[in-house]
Amino acid sequence: LSFPLSSFGNYRTTPYTVQEIITDLQEKLQINSLTRVPYLEDRIFWICVAALSTPHVFYFLVWTNAKTFERFSRKYLTFLGEPFEAFARLAHLIKAWQTLAIVVWYCTYPWFVSTSVLEKIDAFSGLVQSMSLFQVILGIELVLLGQLFNGGVYSAIGEDGVYYGCRLGRSIPWVYDFPFNTVPHPQYLGATISIWGGYVLFATEQQVENGLFGITLVMTGFYMFSSYVEEHL
Repeated sequence: LSFPLSSFGNYRTTPYTVQEIITDLQEKLQINSLTRVPYLEDRIFWICVAALSTPHVFYFLVWTNAKTFERFSRKYLTFLGEPFEAFARLAHLIKAWQTLAIVVWYCTYPWFVSTSVLEKIDAFSGLVQSMSLFQVILGIELVLLGQLFNGGVYSAIGEDGVYYGCRLGRSIPWVYDFPFNTVPHPQYLGATISIWGGYVLFATEQQVENGLFGITLVMTGFYMFSSYVEEHL
């Protein structure tokens, strides 16, 4: 049995047999299985992604509805202080939830679940020993550079400036000094650089397969989103 498939250009004009069609499908399925990203099918990975989005959704809502949040805060959240202080306390709480989500996601790695404490210690020791000098230096430099920008923002505009005081009833002077004269959105860029520094330090083939690169990329995307919101909305 064969199927005549006459066409133009580079397409085949001789008949296909059933066996050839089956072989072609098997090859395509094999390619798809090789290019499949396993962690994208992991429910825990997507729960972690949802948790990582939480602070950025919160920032978006407060930034775009600042007056509403200010009124709500002055009426119901006075025990947390001024509106910008209430926003800061809630942001810290959400960041703790974000950190917990990452820990839970990491602890659901198959090798983490199935190994003993001593095996985990040995694995971490092996990770440290496998690091190249270039990897260590680059990772540490990225983390420190990111924290330099992040700390510089706090030093320049204070907590009230960082936590949307300009929109929550505080008078925040415009700052032109470091780090605002160096890079755009230094706080978010600094956080992103530090995240990639951590990735450089601790990424192994196994961790990348389990989703570490995906989590790092997702966090980068969320910081880019928050930067866009504060720049254009």
